[in-house]
Parts: sequence; C-alpha cells; structure tokens
Amino acid sequence: MRCTIHSSPIRGRVIPPPSQSHAVRLLWGACLGAGGAVDNCPDSKEVRAVLDMGRQMGADIEFNLNEEMGSMSADIFGPGEPRFGPSFRCPTVESARWAVPLACTSEEATLAVPPLPESPRRALEDAAAQLGISVANAAGKTEVRGPINAEELELADTAGAFWAGGWAMAMPCAEADVVLSLDDFVMDRPGVRLSLGVLGQFGIASSLDEESGELVIAPGTGYREIYKDAEQDWRTGSYLLGAFLLAGQGEVWLESSSKQAEKTFWDKLQAKDGTPDGEEGWKMEWGDDGIAVRADMARRPSLPPSLDMRRYPSLLPLAMVLATQENHPVLIEPLYPVYAGFLRRARAMANALNLIGGKAQMTEGGIRIEPSALVGGHVDCGQDDRIAMALALAGLVCPQPLIIENAQAVSRSHPGFWADLRALGARIQTDF
Repeated sequence: MRCTIHSSPIRGRVIPPPSQSHAVRLLWGACLGAGGAVDNCPDSKEVRAVLDMGRQMGADIEFNLNEEMGSMSADIFGPGEPRFGPSFRCPTVESARWAVPLACTSEEATLAVPPLPESPRRALEDAAAQLGISVANAAGKTEVRGPINAEELELADTAGAFWAGGWAMAMPCAEADVVLSLDDFVMDRPGVRLSLGVLGQFGIASSLDEESGELVIAPGTGYREIYKDAEQDWRTGSYLLGAFLLAGQGEVWLESSSKQAEKTFWDKLQAKDGTPDGEEGWKMEWGDDGIAVRADMARRPSLPPSLDMRRYPSLLPLAMVLATQENHPVLIEPLYPVYAGFLRRARAMANALNLIGGKAQMTEGGIRIEPSALVGGHVDCGQDDRIAMALALAGLVCPQPLIIENAQAVSRSHPGFWADLRALGARIQTDF
C-alpha cells in the first residue's frame, strides 16, 4: 500500500496515542497489589493480556472503552497479594515477561506460556540456576519451584534485557532480598528505566548504581493503590515533534514529567546542543501546564557530531532524518551491543535515505550521515513502522513527491498517523 507525500508546511496541535509501555506497567502493578484506576490506556492486545492475567491472579477488573479516542480505562480491585491458580495462562510472549519473573519469586507456580524465543528461554534457565530454583518446561507448561536461595541475579545482553523489566516489577512482591546486577546494555534499555519510573509512581523505592549496575528494590513492599492516567507515547510523539521541527510549528501533547526513556533523547539534545561554548542552545518549550511541548522549525536543535542512539532504538530513523538537515556530519555510534533488529533498521534506513538524496554510510562502528538536500523519489519502508514515519517527515521537506511503499506499517504503532499529519496541513495521498 502506497503513500505519496508532498512538500508541505504544517501547523497546529496534535495528541499522540497513549503509551502502551506505560499503561501495561501501571496496570500490572495495580493488578499485583491494592488496585486503583488507570485511565487513557490503549485498547491493544498487550493491555488486554495484562488485564486477563490480573483477573487470573484474583483482581476484580472493570474497564470501559472510549471508541472515539481509541482508549480504555480500567478500575481494578486488586487481590492484595497475587496468586497463581493451577490453570494460569500467559496470553502472549510479551505478557510472559511480567508473569514468569513473578512466578519465580513464589514457592510454586505452573503457567501456560507461549513458545519463547531461544535466547530468552536460555536466559530464564540461567536465571533459575543463579537463584537456586527449578524452572521446567513440558507440554506447553512452565513449572516453577522455589524458594529463591540467592542474593544476586545477573542480567546481561539482549536476553537479560528481555526479562529485566519483569524482574524489577516482581521484586516488590518477593520475600527474598535479591540484588539485580545489570550490565551496561540492560541498564540502558528504555523498558528497564520505565519500569523503575513506574515503581516510583507506586511509591516503591529503587536504587540503581550507574557505575556497578546494581539495582536494589526492597522486597515485600507491595503495590499500593494508584489512580493514574497512562502517559501519551513519547515514541510516536517524538516523530510528530520532529515533523514540526522540520516543516512548521505547533504543539505535541506530551508530559514534561514523563518517565519514558524517549523523552531523555530530547533532554540530552538540550544539554549537548551543538552550539559553541557560552552560547545558549536549544531548549524545549512547554505550555503552562507542563503538558504540551512546543516546536518550531526556526528553532530546531542541533545534533552533536557524535550521537549514541542505543537507548532509543525506536527513534533511530528520526535521528537519521534530522541528521541530513545539519550543517555538519553526524556519526551515530556505537552500534554494539544492540538487538539484531536495530542493525537491520539502521541499514534499511540508510538505504532509504540514499535513494531520496541523502548521504548515509554504514561504517565499521557506526552510521555516518552527511548534510544533504533530500529530493524525493520512490522508496519501500520494508514494513517498518518507524522507518515509514521517518520517511513521511523527510517527504515534508523534499521538493519532489516522496512515494512510500507499505506505508500502512505505521498502523502498528499509530493508526491515526497519516490523519494527524493531514490535519496539520500535510499534503498526503494514500491508496489504503
């Protein structure tokens, strides 16, 4: 399916979709403890999976759909103490990230878990060995036998990162006092940072030593009652913010106090702006309520000559488009360690930029992007939602039309993306 974008100035205010990552963590915590109410949740498969698991553990849940906004609210009467019944089921692999670590903190549990990728499965077996517990898989069931008999759990590389957020959120329900030892890759993952931020919203203290990677979360503290709105999504919101910075001016409905890692990408641009010493750099401008961030192409931030995007993999294509508009080369580095998908995305985005007039080169240790005038053309996003969004932004500044194949891929993260851009004044035609 095809989308054609023409050079267009844009203006207005836009509201990104709710953050699934934030909503899932708020709902999971509420289901594990005293309950509460969580509003502004996306109506997604993963949100429903967490609510399903909450019911299985004894939470009484009522939810209401707002079809106009595409969101839901959930009133949760928590079980006080979660319990695994004999027929507990994880509806999705993603939901297993939360339930399996929690089960490992209990004395005994049996879960039906979808087939796990090999790397996370081996990481789970390694975690069980470290903790002195038994985790056995047979006939689609995962049987856990405790109790934990260890004081430390090491989580490393991509496999450790798969489970890290779930381990962090399981610790307040555990009886054993276990220090989570995170390597640099795991420590910097957006989901881990968001999990710690959500723990803070429940009033649960955590301490992360940035030097050693030791994460301490007091066991047995439990989850208190919470009444909270899920934040708007800073991943998609960053692309809308980027659209204004490239081709217009306006406001994006995002929270200044957000716990999402993608906000820190913009925070760091304020601190590391490429302006000479002594001169004032770019600053995010917020509305009086600290909710809407203002953006203007006349005051676009300058990317530093070297940019590390490993903590923000979803924003890599956006950063690459912004880099083409700089007056100096930008080297995105290092590229290791990262998920394999990060490298695939980097190569695909570099190829796409080169097809529309950009100058992007994969080097041994990074991606070098030269200042370039994007011209337009015909390119395939490869079914990657973030690449499709980034190319849409590039199309706003191309003098010739930019045709994107498989542009429907954006619906994976924001079904209303094309409609939002049209509402802001972008000239867009789609055949879907």
